[in-house]
Amino acid sequence: MLSLLRPFLLLVFVAPLLHAQDFSTYKWEIYDTSNSILTSQFIVDILAHPNGTMYVTTGNLGFFAFRDGEIKEIKPDIPVNHWLMRMELDLQNRIYFAGNQGQLVIYDPAKNKWDKRDFPVQSLYLECNHKGTFLLTTHIGSEVQLYQLKDDELTPIEQKREDALGLYIADNGDAYVGFRDGAYRYPMDDEGTYTLPPEKIADLGCYDFVFDSRQTLWASSYSTLHLHERRGENWIEHVNGPRELYYDWNGTYKYVIHHVDALPDDRILISTQATGGLGVWDGTKWEGYPIPGIPFSGVTRFVVAPDRSIWMATGNGGLAIFRPTEPFEPEPDPEPLPTPIAWVPDGDTATYLPDQGRTVYTQSVVKVKTGQIVIEVKDHQQLDNDTISLYLNGERILSAFGITKSFHSIPITLQPGTNELLLFAENVGTIPPNTIFLRIEELGMYQGFFLNSDLERCERLLIEYEAE
Repeated sequence: MLSLLRPFLLLVFVAPLLHAQDFSTYKWEIYDTSNSILTSQFIVDILAHPNGTMYVTTGNLGFFAFRDGEIKEIKPDIPVNHWLMRMELDLQNRIYFAGNQGQLVIYDPAKNKWDKRDFPVQSLYLECNHKGTFLLTTHIGSEVQLYQLKDDELTPIEQKREDALGLYIADNGDAYVGFRDGAYRYPMDDEGTYTLPPEKIADLGCYDFVFDSRQTLWASSYSTLHLHERRGENWIEHVNGPRELYYDWNGTYKYVIHHVDALPDDRILISTQATGGLGVWDGTKWEGYPIPGIPFSGVTRFVVAPDRSIWMATGNGGLAIFRPTEPFEPEPDPEPLPTPIAWVPDGDTATYLPDQGRTVYTQSVVKVKTGQIVIEVKDHQQLDNDTISLYLNGERILSAFGITKSFHSIPITLQPGTNELLLFAENVGTIPPNTIFLRIEELGMYQGFFLNSDLERCERLLIEYEAE
C-alpha cells in the first residue's frame, strides 16, 4: 500500500554522504508485490534522478517512479521487447535502458516521452562519460562484447574478449571493463570516445569497479568471489567477508561479492549474489547488515540516495531500503569563500608556491556560467619531458605531472567569484619554457589558452564564475 512508504528528502542528486553513517541505527523497509504496486519481486535496477525521483525497473517490463512517498508505474508507449534492465542518464538527463533485444529504450522524464534506438543484440550494462559517450556491453555469450554510442553512431570496440561481466567509467572518462579473462582499462581519447588500445590491469574477471576519494581502485571478482584493492600495480585480495552475508555456496560457506561502491569516508560497500544485504569494509574489519526475511536473494544493484538511505534491488525479495531512523538534515550551503590571499598583483610573488621567488602574471581572464567544469592540458610544442603542477585558488590540483601530446582531464569545482588557475614549472625540460595548451570544457563547449612558465615566472588564468 502506498501509505507504507515514507517520503525521503528530495534533493539534487549529488554526492551526498558528507559524514560517516552509523549503519547500526538504520532500519530495513521492504516493498514487494504484497504491499505496493510493484508487479514483480525481481528488482533489476535503481536510478537516482536529478529531478528528485528514484526510478526502479523490475522483471516483466516494470518501470516505477518513487517520489514524495508515492509509487507510480510508468508504462512505455512504444513497443518494447524483453526486459528494461540497467539504467543510465545521458547529458540531458534522459534515461537509457539496457537489456532489450535489438533496441535501446530511452525515456525523457521532463517530457514524459519514450524513444528507442536500434542495437544489434541484447545489451547488459551501459555507462555514459562526462562527454556524452555511452559504452555498452552485450549479454553474456554475444559475439561483440563492447560498443560505444556517440551522437547516435554505434561502433563496435571489443570483439576478442569473452563474456563482458562488468563496466565502470571513472570521473576522468577512462572505462574499466571486466571480462572473463581479466580486467581492462580503456582510456578515453580527446573526443570523449574510446579509440585508444586498452590496458590489461588484472587477470581477475571482475563484476564491478569503483574509485575511492584517494583514487584507489576497488573491484569485485567473478574469479575469486572476493573484494580486491589495487595498490600500485598489485592487487590485494580481501579473502574474508561479513559473516552475516555468508551462504553455503557449492558446499562452502563464503560470501559471493557482486557490486561495490565507496563512501566519502572511503568505507567500501558491497552486495552479494547469495544473501540479501549490505556489507561494509572500513579497511580493518567487516560489518554485515542482512535484509530480514530474505535469506537467499542476491542484490542485483544498490544506490545511495541523498537522504542517506541505501536502495537495494533484490533478485526475488522486492525492493529493500536501508533507511536511517533519524531524518537527514542536509548541511547548509557553505558561505562563499573570500578572495584567497594567494592572489597577488601581476609582477608580485605568491607565497604558497614551493619556490616563492617566482613572479606571477595573468595570461587571460575567462568567464564561465557553471561551477562544475573540466580543464584539459597537454604539451603545446615539441615533447621535451616538461613536468608541471597546477594550482587552483592556492591548492595544488595536479602534482609534478609529465605532460604529453594527449589531453589530461581534471574535473574541478569553482567557488563563486574569481578563481585563480596557475601553471607552475617543476622543470623546463630540454626546451624552456614550459608551454602547455589548456582548454576549459563547460557544458560541452571549449575555450582554449596557451600558458608559459619557467623557473622565474608563472602564468595564470583568472576564471570568473558568477553563481545564480
